[in-house]
Amino acid sequence: MSSASLPAPLLELLGEPLSRGELRADEPLGKHSQFGVGGPADWYWEPASAALLPDVLRLCSELDFPCTVLGAGSNCLILDGGIRGLVLKFPATRVEHQGEGLVCLQAGALLPRAAFDTAYQGLLGLAFGVGIPGTAGAAAAGNAGAFGGEIGEILESLEAVLPGGDVLRLSPDDLRPRYRRTALQETSLQGAVVTQVWLRLREGEVASARLDVRRVMRERKASQPSGVRSLGSTFKNPTEEKAGQLIDACGLKGFQVGAAQVSPQHANFICNLGGARAADVLALTALIRQRVRERFGVELELEIIPVGSPGFQQRSS
Repeated sequence: MSSASLPAPLLELLGEPLSRGELRADEPLGKHSQFGVGGPADWYWEPASAALLPDVLRLCSELDFPCTVLGAGSNCLILDGGIRGLVLKFPATRVEHQGEGLVCLQAGALLPRAAFDTAYQGLLGLAFGVGIPGTAGAAAAGNAGAFGGEIGEILESLEAVLPGGDVLRLSPDDLRPRYRRTALQETSLQGAVVTQVWLRLREGEVASARLDVRRVMRERKASQPSGVRSLGSTFKNPTEEKAGQLIDACGLKGFQVGAAQVSPQHANFICNLGGARAADVLALTALIRQRVRERFGVELELEIIPVGSPGFQQRSS
């Protein structure tokens, strides 16, 4: 792989000056995934800020050059062949309190950190974020939720950049958040990249806010695997049932394919026991879906998002 493989206009925009971010070729993505798997990115860029994003997305669209935004790597399964084109990852920034309970999070802000930060400012409403090991941008785009709360309930607005470079400020009415979905997955806004998120929280006492965060931490520790790599909830909950309960009823807790295992603690989590491949996870999810379908007639839908190419082939330099 060589720099000539990156279109010259993109190379010029991303490569100079260095303060704009760090650009690397053939970057191993396993180290950028909380699950610890994934092949290389053709090109990997960590921008210093989102200021250049409209120009980057516009150029990628005009040049037909693939561009993938990677959050915390906590809800996407990066496939073994890696990701073609450009992979972009925003820096992990902190919460900005703008007064009267309104907080601004940049896209790369990690929700567990944001939950702690807001609690220590006496702000209530984001404690559930301790149970979402992802970024604010990805959480808002997919209306992430856990432990009785979800982003859509506290979302004031967000900023997103369309593939052509247009910047939009979107309200909840525009986004129509519902279970693990927003309008950003639909045709008119598909491919938009979230850059900033504004949440409306409640002002209260620091002690009360900290208690809420600690409660969620206890619940998470008691109900979810810890000390092992996982991708969070593997399947969305069907309308009437919990996915984990259906999987458990099929006797699949602890079942393995390669080094990928259905968590013995919570059946809707798949863990990497060490050295798992994305192919192991895909084989395991296919088996789970088959068993649940055969026993209950329920078609489970993946909540994790497979991203990239399934098999690696040496690319010419």
